[in-house]
Amino acid sequence: MRTTLKRGAGQTLRANGDRGDGFVPTTLSAMKRYRQPPKRTALGLVGRILLLIVAVVVMLAAALAGGAWLYFDQSVEAVQAHTKGVKQAQQYLTPTSPDKPTIALLLGYDRRFKESDPGRSDTLMLVRADPTTDSLSLLSFPRDLVVPIYCPGQSIREDRINTAYAYCNVKGSLITLKHLTGLSINYVITVNFQYFRQVVNRVGGVWIDVDHRYFNRNLHTLETNYAAINLQPGYQLLHGSQALAFARFRHTDSDFHRIARQQEFVKALKERIGQASWEDRFGLLGALTKNLEVGKAKGGDISRTDILKYAYFAYKLPPGHFFQPKLNGITGTNELHVSRAQVNAAVHQFMHPNVNSSALATESILGGHKRKGPRVSARRITVSVLNGNHVPGSAASARAQLKKRGFRTIEPVNPLAANAPHQTWHTIIYWDPNKNLARAGALKLQAAFGDANVVKGIPPTLTKLSLNAMEVAVVGKTFHNLGPAPSTKVPKKQAPYVRLDPGATRGLLRKAQRHVPFRLQVPRYLEAGSQPDFPPSYAPHDVPIRVYSMNGHKAVRLVFRMADGWDYWGIEETDWNDAPILDKPNATRYIRGRQFDLYFTGSTLHQIVLRDKGATYWVENSIRNDLSNETMLAIAKGLRPLKRR
Repeated sequence: MRTTLKRGAGQTLRANGDRGDGFVPTTLSAMKRYRQPPKRTALGLVGRILLLIVAVVVMLAAALAGGAWLYFDQSVEAVQAHTKGVKQAQQYLTPTSPDKPTIALLLGYDRRFKESDPGRSDTLMLVRADPTTDSLSLLSFPRDLVVPIYCPGQSIREDRINTAYAYCNVKGSLITLKHLTGLSINYVITVNFQYFRQVVNRVGGVWIDVDHRYFNRNLHTLETNYAAINLQPGYQLLHGSQALAFARFRHTDSDFHRIARQQEFVKALKERIGQASWEDRFGLLGALTKNLEVGKAKGGDISRTDILKYAYFAYKLPPGHFFQPKLNGITGTNELHVSRAQVNAAVHQFMHPNVNSSALATESILGGHKRKGPRVSARRITVSVLNGNHVPGSAASARAQLKKRGFRTIEPVNPLAANAPHQTWHTIIYWDPNKNLARAGALKLQAAFGDANVVKGIPPTLTKLSLNAMEVAVVGKTFHNLGPAPSTKVPKKQAPYVRLDPGATRGLLRKAQRHVPFRLQVPRYLEAGSQPDFPPSYAPHDVPIRVYSMNGHKAVRLVFRMADGWDYWGIEETDWNDAPILDKPNATRYIRGRQFDLYFTGSTLHQIVLRDKGATYWVENSIRNDLSNETMLAIAKGLRPLKRR
């Protein structure tokens, strides 16, 4: 603005802020106002356009976020307990939170459309998520396992475990599993697998390594009156009906193989969801609301925050932290039986997964493993033990047992000072973040107690009672005795069970070589009891080798049948070098200049991948991991390029 005011006129300020002692123009004064035309530059124009784009993006993001949260909120509401069976089961659940180890019962029933039978729980799987060790464990129970069946108001009966659902609905399966395992279960999740194909289709299918040829044409006769299936061997994308047929199949092997396939399916679905687009994930929520129901302790609803925490936990799970312990020593055919000792052993592995098991196994078969993080011996850990259950002598008993394990326990001057100010159900281990090795020591203590929860920081109410120790262990009502600590010893190396037989597959690979652009490799060593899967009379559709396309890449699959006739292992050769199954190996080793990636399930090698000259060569264990680690490594090391004629 330019005016006719002269410099110096009207410069004095009055008390009210007006200028005085000078000429102050009135409305009749000669004052003119001019507008300068703005200077438009290219940079300014770009700035306005960018500002407009940002504003639009922000508005769209806000609208999408609001709509997404509303959709997520409605989906979470739909999976809350709403059926009578799940609501009744909630009263038998134990409360927990996502920052503590959590156990859920996954109950998959398999009722067909228009069936009057309520169905049986063909899938009984315990899932344990432990945020303190970043581990996920699955423990499945064969549906024909004979156990005591519990139902409130009814007498205990011996029957197959899957009949608990038919007798007493969800609470029958839940209470039966609680008595069988002695575990506190926090959630129950029911899934109708007949409609689960919708879930698989929503994420665009799941990538599964099919171990051998699966074929049945349902002719509705006594011999073949089971579900139709037609799957070729090899790594492939299975859609809803195919994945469901794979997970449910058991008619030419056993329920143990069916359990292994179901666990393979759960792993594949988890990985696929992590890779899916947000659009597919929202579609998945819609499919889940029709097939899944979640029951929580005390009849409450599982919160949106808890669901997001569990989802993030599964998403960030480190490689090698997925464990699948199994029941051993099972006897019988149509009706299966197992001893209490074998159940306890499986439950212990389920509750105490050793996250170092794959590293120890790698050190055993290859040597030279470098441990990550500090190695903490029990004698370097100081611990103050407090009584949190009001049972006289609990703290003293725990202190004495810890001493035998080599821990440095600090004795209270006054026995009354060993009482914690509050009671607790599970044992809690508090660790001091200001002391070196305290977190590692807390995890070692947790393994000793078994069912303990680990919490960072010592609360003010326990500061004086800590006696300046690294850890404060408050024993809860579930404490009786320390459990056996997970082994840190390197497993003893075994001799590989192989035979030298390159001629078994050389002819098959020569015929396949003309169809692929990369060099095939011949396995010089095979598992000693195995043969290429040439079709026998009882399985005329079996194939020993398959050449096919895999996501636009060429692939060759060799299939080997083991001596029992039920189990298969294989070798995959392809130029698809970044397939989803190859993501995040547990270890990488170089042997004579060749790169080998190792993939473990717990301490068992499930897959070894050789990377050589632009192609990958996978040695795949059987679906039940029947091949030893040493056998797997010997087969992989024995791969040699096919010689050209």
